[in-house]
Amino acid sequence: MIPEASRSGPRAKEVFGRLTAGEHAATQDPMVLAWSHVYLARVLDEEGQLEQSKSEYQAALAVQGAPTKAQQAAQKELGDLNLRKSTERP
Repeated sequence: MIPEASRSGPRAKEVFGRLTAGEHAATQDPMVLAWSHVYLARVLDEEGQLEQSKSEYQAALAVQGAPTKAQQAAQKELGDLNLRKSTERP
C-alpha cells in the first residue's frame, strides 16, 4: 500500500508529511518514520524540489533503529540525486 500511495502526488505528500513531522509523526515506529521520509523525498524529487528531497533522504538516514533497506534506499537515492545535480550544473 505505501509504494502505491507514493505515486499519488499531493495526497502522498500530505500523508508522508504528517508521518514525518507534527503531532501525527511516527516517532515511535522507526520503520514507518524512515520509509515515510524516503517516500516523501521521492514525491518532492518528482516535483523538482531537490533540496527538500535531499533533506528528507538525510532525515531517513538519521532515524535511529530504521530498517537497513530503508537506509540503503535513502543512501542510494541521495547519491543518485547528488549525481544528477552535479551533471545538471554547467
